Amino acid sequence: MTLLELLLVMVVMGIVMGIGVGTFASLDPGRGSAVETVRGALRSAVNAARARRAPAVVRVDQKAGTLLPRGLAVVGTWHFEEANLEGAFGVKGLGTDTRLTRGYLGQALEFPAGANARAEFDIQADPSFEFGEGFAIECMLAPESASSAHAVSVGNVLGLYVLASGAARVWFVSLNQSGEAVGQVVLDSEPGSLLPGRWTRVRAEYDRRKLSLWLDGVHAAELQVEERVAKVQAPLLLAGGQKPFVGRIDELVLSAWEEGELRALPESVLLEPGVPEEIWFDAAGHLDQLAHPLPLELSLSFDNGRRERVRVSRWGTVE
Repeated sequence: MTLLELLLVMVVMGIVMGIGVGTFASLDPGRGSAVETVRGALRSAVNAARARRAPAVVRVDQKAGTLLPRGLAVVGTWHFEEANLEGAFGVKGLGTDTRLTRGYLGQALEFPAGANARAEFDIQADPSFEFGEGFAIECMLAPESASSAHAVSVGNVLGLYVLASGAARVWFVSLNQSGEAVGQVVLDSEPGSLLPGRWTRVRAEYDRRKLSLWLDGVHAAELQVEERVAKVQAPLLLAGGQKPFVGRIDELVLSAWEEGELRALPESVLLEPGVPEEIWFDAAGHLDQLAHPLPLELSLSFDNGRRERVRVSRWGTVE
């Protein structure tokens, strides 16, 4: 009986293993992860937008079957609490005729009248300060008087300017398709936006679709533009220039667009036609309504004829 039982068990095990091996051979591990690959790329952009309170995008290459999330990342921040003007990433500055004084929070960097004061930070050799695909610049400004002046100049390619009318100006040097500088792109707020002696939070963003300006969290101006930004080849300069800024600057933050993890679909899975080349999310992580007025659906087709859909709601929910 023991021999018969052993033979019977071996026969049963052979049958089960045969069925299992056949089933396993028909499985494609990549196929099962394809939907999660798409979801992961989309959620990565949504999370980046919400965490950084800035736009994010997923670039989709239908032919290659890849998805590349991109978002704004902080590359420099200065709160001016110490005399060496060192920032959060170890970038120190050199102040000329500047002084630390009472700021918006803690201390601020003051540029007194009549002193031609300035502060300089060597960023031109740091690859982090690459703004070709766009940028964000934010700071607290308190001009002392109503006069035109250079407040912030980032490598002579972008910056903030204060006009005598009390308007705030953001500008950047644009490149043509040959990579040659062709001039400045300029965006101004309404006159009277900056009042002497009063702190105002100024934020500008550019993503190669539009240049936007906010004052104290309120959208102040916008310009549609798609040019690349010139390469930084000079230091970050606060005040200085032909018309130096007189007043105080605090909480300076610079951000640049950076690429996330490239997600690739397996060869057995294809993105169907109709998927947009770029999927944009706003600073709240919602679908950008200008780029996508309706919810999105990304369709995947498998080599066995099966189809799957990934849906993105207007609120950025990935289903």
